[in-house]
Amino acid sequence: MSTRQPYVGRATPMRDAARFTVGLGRYVNDLPFTRVAHVAFVRSTEAHANITRLDASRARKHPDVIAVFTAEDLRAVMKNPYWGGWDGTLTAEYSPLAEGKVRWVGEPVAAVLAPTRYVAEDIAELVEVDYRPLPPLMDPEAALASSDVRLYDEWPDNVYFHHEFDGGDVDGAFGRADGVIRRRFTTQRQTSAPLETRGIVASYDPARRDLTLHANFQDVFLARAVIARILDFNQSKLRVIAPDSGGGFGPKIPIYPEELTCTCIAVLLEGACTVKWIQDRQEDLIGTTQARDAIVDAELAHDAEGRVLGVKARIVSDAGAYGIPARGNAGEGFMLGEDLTGGYDIQNYSYTLDAVMTNKPPLHPYRGVALPMTIYIMDRLIDEVAKATDLDRREVRRRNLVKDFPYESVTGWPHEAGSYVEALDRALELVKFDEFPDYQRKMREQGRLVGLGIGTGCQAVALNATWYGDRGLPISSQEGCQISVDPNGKVHAQLGTTNQGQGIETAMAQLIADELSVPISDVSVGMGDTAT
Repeated sequence: MSTRQPYVGRATPMRDAARFTVGLGRYVNDLPFTRVAHVAFVRSTEAHANITRLDASRARKHPDVIAVFTAEDLRAVMKNPYWGGWDGTLTAEYSPLAEGKVRWVGEPVAAVLAPTRYVAEDIAELVEVDYRPLPPLMDPEAALASSDVRLYDEWPDNVYFHHEFDGGDVDGAFGRADGVIRRRFTTQRQTSAPLETRGIVASYDPARRDLTLHANFQDVFLARAVIARILDFNQSKLRVIAPDSGGGFGPKIPIYPEELTCTCIAVLLEGACTVKWIQDRQEDLIGTTQARDAIVDAELAHDAEGRVLGVKARIVSDAGAYGIPARGNAGEGFMLGEDLTGGYDIQNYSYTLDAVMTNKPPLHPYRGVALPMTIYIMDRLIDEVAKATDLDRREVRRRNLVKDFPYESVTGWPHEAGSYVEALDRALELVKFDEFPDYQRKMREQGRLVGLGIGTGCQAVALNATWYGDRGLPISSQEGCQISVDPNGKVHAQLGTTNQGQGIETAMAQLIADELSVPISDVSVGMGDTAT
């Protein structure tokens, strides 16, 4: 360890660990506010249906009600469309409170404001909604093939995003192959379960036209950009603050219907009260974005020595019910296609992607975007190559992993220099791979079935603003660092990112202390506030 870097590379206790350990974290629900009113949502009980009647008259007569809001009310402050996507994705008029049609079970239909959440929930039950059910599309392939049932009537079909890629000489690779393996892979939907669910407190000052949001967004600048555009606010008049966050994982990046509804309500009430909504666990399971839902038909061409000559893939990604503003619903499927070859040296590769709308919660990138799918698919195919060629599965991987760097994948991803084969061999050594058959036999004698698989992960990371911007995505994370030094020599750094419990505050303090050659105890770090 050099004197130049006494902190980077050294195990350093995570800042604020003691505070969190004893329960002194300050989350959205812990923040003190006055004149607070609470929101509860009326949610769809149908996966796909037209709304034939929405009657809030009984709810509005309740003695404790403050207000009831529907999509028609929100239109007064929503100046621009609420929709998310990439260049090439279809768009539609969409409302954070359903208007005319519902498209998944749990979609917000109306919002009730009351002095407490419990009272708001009771009043929400008085809102009467009648539906005329429509055929639900729960299978992405059925949605892809359907011409009669469409989630958005103005679309020609249910395809949200279509993309094709063809690199190298795929036809030539398959033409000279000694064998071709064809397999279908499916990955089930999943969602995160953060310790802290989503939540927002929205305050509006009509005299100054200042809007302040306290919410556990992962990206406060993205949230500001999207909400300011929808409400036609000057970004300087909209402040977004993220306090402590009990887990992010990707699903706290989007701008959801509930957060946008609460923001609109705060503006509509012109500062009469502060609007608060804290998601309960059931709402999290039915309304937060989900991930990993795809069907992949893959073909792999190989020679007699187990070398992969080329790969083809047809990907159908279940995008869910609407285009949620943030990274878009196409990201999971797109990254699956772009990253499928992983750490294997495959220069002949093509894929087609259809991200298809269905009557499910929207899809959105989740931690390790598409990585579990790409590992699952490629390593199952590699195992099949080993069987077809009667070669050791380790040796097939050694022959196909990238060895020479610098290296760029056929889809254009530069690989940082690595030791893929050496890492594989070291992992096999650590798990005593050669001894496993004896261990497996002993376990089977005891009635225990055990197996040993090999997975090789290679993930695309650090996608910059240009990458997103080229695809028309609203990326506005301002990852600058403002450093100030007080008269006593103490250093304060203000970052553009947010802290989601992964120790970034400590890591940044290490970097800054080394760069300025000051004790780490003299460095404080702040983040998660668009105003600072």
